[in-house]
Amino acid sequence: MRLVLICVSFLLSVSCLYAQTFYPVSETTITFNDPTRTGGFGSGGGPGRQIETKIYYPATNAGTNQPVAGNNLPVVVFGHGFAMAWDAYEPIYDSLAGRGFIVALPRTEGSLLPAPSHGDFGKDLALVSEKMVALNTTPTSIFYQKLNGRRAIGGHSMGGGATYLANQNTSGVNCYFTFAAAETNPSAITAAASMTAPNLVIAGSIDCVAPPASNQVPIYNAIGSACKTYISITGGYHCHFNSDNFNCTFGEGTCSPSGGLTRADQLNKVRSIIIPYLTYFLKGECAAWTQFETLTNSANWLTKQQVCTQNIPVAATINGPASYCQGDMAQLEANPTGFSYLWSTGETTGQIEVSQPQTLTVQVSNGICSINSPSFSISEIPSVQSASVSASGALSFCTGGQVVLTASPSGFPVLWSNGATTPNITVNQSGEFSAFVGNPGCGAQTDTLQTVLNAFPQPIQINAPQGSLLIGTSQPFSVTDQPGITYLWTVQDGTILSGQGTSQITASWAAPGLYNVTCIADNQGCVVTDEVLVNITLPVSVSESMVQEFVIYPNPATHHIIIETAETDFIYEISDMQGRVLLSGISESGKIIPVMALPPGVYALNLKNEIGVYFGSSRFIKL
Repeated sequence: MRLVLICVSFLLSVSCLYAQTFYPVSETTITFNDPTRTGGFGSGGGPGRQIETKIYYPATNAGTNQPVAGNNLPVVVFGHGFAMAWDAYEPIYDSLAGRGFIVALPRTEGSLLPAPSHGDFGKDLALVSEKMVALNTTPTSIFYQKLNGRRAIGGHSMGGGATYLANQNTSGVNCYFTFAAAETNPSAITAAASMTAPNLVIAGSIDCVAPPASNQVPIYNAIGSACKTYISITGGYHCHFNSDNFNCTFGEGTCSPSGGLTRADQLNKVRSIIIPYLTYFLKGECAAWTQFETLTNSANWLTKQQVCTQNIPVAATINGPASYCQGDMAQLEANPTGFSYLWSTGETTGQIEVSQPQTLTVQVSNGICSINSPSFSISEIPSVQSASVSASGALSFCTGGQVVLTASPSGFPVLWSNGATTPNITVNQSGEFSAFVGNPGCGAQTDTLQTVLNAFPQPIQINAPQGSLLIGTSQPFSVTDQPGITYLWTVQDGTILSGQGTSQITASWAAPGLYNVTCIADNQGCVVTDEVLVNITLPVSVSESMVQEFVIYPNPATHHIIIETAETDFIYEISDMQGRVLLSGISESGKIIPVMALPPGVYALNLKNEIGVYFGSSRFIKL
């Protein structure tokens, strides 16, 4: 019920806005001992100085010696004021214990007479802080494996002054805090100069027992820490940092002015300051420092001095690619930068390289608090080291034709230069084609293949002489010329005529007959044709009566031929199928004409009489 009432009243202050878990509070008593000194309070701790300590902690149930609730709990050691008992600070230790702090209050140096020893009390605070942390590794302790190893030392009035003396007797304290700290003997002001841990000095503006000007202000000014904060609560009293205590109230009643804060109001304000401060330094919760700074910078019921900069991490993120290429790696960076890091891989640098698929997190820390990133998954993408394009046929084709281009290797995404994404494309036009094979950033570019679409020539028509043609005369043949087109002329037996490649030729024949003349118009293999039938006749000057029969043998011939005719003497001409005269001469009927020099083939034989008039024509084969 006590904790519930505290929270209800605490909801009126800023720190109730801070999300925390509230626990029942249990208590226990442990007597520690210091074998190097004597005296103290209590018994049973062993030889030397006895330091009986009341301990309040979060528990599964309220009461005494109940099981500890939670884990990773920090320790707060608190020193009481002059002639005051530990239980005067119930509003402080109940609030802290209910929020997951273990609060230890040494009972030594509590008497009025003999006068307390400030030096011994400072040593007691230091020793208890060390002994409490050591209980985490003591199997018989209820605090075994429950502590996070962090600790703070604080106190009120005389205990506040002794806090600075405690610093001279221990190390590794995470932070210090004091309420209305009083100058001590030995001097707390002098001892403060050697402090390096963060310090929070809270004063009451109308404190007449330990006036701020002669106590807390000089102490604050002397503190050697790079992170120190001084807060003066406007209207704050010396004895309103604790519950009602006769000795404290009696002493303050002789000097304090009226009109200050009520005890409940001052305690609420103190808790709203101290809880986020300790939560940050002892629990490492980043948002607590933001709350502490927001409150102390904006509240109109306090004044503040501060020399302290805390670089607080914001919500951590992982920057970098969500994938990497097979055989490669990805570089990831923790954000924000400028902190210390702990990756789920165990690495502790701001940037890491990842070479296997996994899900990662990173903890970003300023050494006091940390922020965890959301999970970041990274995958591995198969790589393509080299790629190529193959063609199903010729890259040069005619109108209506096509070629299929295929990208390799198969099984990977493909992006063609024309925007297609299929493994192969069908091309029916001129162009340059290449492909990227593989996932973006993890693939390879192919070489470029160039396709050529060749149009068919326009239809052609051979322009040929009309009617029959005379043997032995040159005759023109032509088609309409088209730019870029080559032409091939042939006769029916496959003979290629002269003038190839042009749109016109001049042809002559060595023998009469019907001849088929063909012209092929060719545009890179795309062809159109036309043909005409030509009739070759003997000259008109040769009358039918002049045509004589003659005999040629052997046919086929190997070495020679013999011609038998009615003409005693005659002129012969032997031509190839292109009309070229290869052999000619004068011979007599029945005489051998050598043909060994002729290559094998078909030859035309034309005969003339002595006056040069044709009288016969035939063909023979040379073997």
